[in-house]
Amino acid sequence: MVAIPEQLAAQILANPDDHEAYLVLADVLTAHGDLRGELIVASHQLLARPDDPALQERVGELLAAVRTSFDKAARFHSPSRAAQATTWHLGFVHTLRLEHPELETLRSALAHSSARFLRKLVVTCTPDATEAVRELLREAPFEVELHSQRRSR
Repeated sequence: MVAIPEQLAAQILANPDDHEAYLVLADVLTAHGDLRGELIVASHQLLARPDDPALQERVGELLAAVRTSFDKAARFHSPSRAAQATTWHLGFVHTLRLEHPELETLRSALAHSSARFLRKLVVTCTPDATEAVRELLREAPFEVELHSQRRSR
């Protein structure tokens, strides 16, 4: 994955709805062959033309490829389920919902460059794991919802 220039990342983190900053990032990513660059541009165009079937299809194709890469890197045991619980915004994970993740899976997901601009994480974990997850997320720069629940058998 391509390293995101820190000044640009800081600009996006400070104003996550700044589409112009995302479009600058799209140029950086595209120049390095990262599909998220094209996904940012196509997603931005889709906001202006939501009824364009060709654009909808292209965004879907690009998002599927980016999701697959994210799911593999995060080592999700059930990628299709994880993909359904993940929302994306302009090429990056916006909201991630995980049920009973292993700590290493959670670390891997958060370390992935597609989670760089994560806005919200919802984690459901067993009572035994709650404290370890809480500690891991103690200084998270995004909204965290932590739910403690026993696994159903």
